[in-house]
Amino acid sequence: MHLSRKQQLFKLARTSLSKLIKLLLRLEGEVRQLRRQVKELKARLALNSRNSSKPPSSDGLAKPAPKSLRQKSGRRPGGQPCSGTRSGKSLNCRKNRWR
Repeated sequence: MHLSRKQQLFKLARTSLSKLIKLLLRLEGEVRQLRRQVKELKARLALNSRNSSKPPSSDGLAKPAPKSLRQKSGRRPGGQPCSGTRSGKSLNCRKNRWR
């Protein structure tokens, strides 16, 4: 006769409460140990070359972006208007600017 796990536990509880308590305490200990292992493994996964003594080659392909110390100035990129070096373009612009 094959009993389900739930039925086995009910049968165990009816026959001996002390056995059930021992089983519960053993399982709680295993859960604590497994949680500790998961915490350690997560901490290991979080390590990279910036926060440990691991070499940068061990970081893999997901490398963090370099952090630049320069701040944005708020100006638009590019040169001044009418300062192109193409032939004739700057001459036309100067004529129009001074009018």
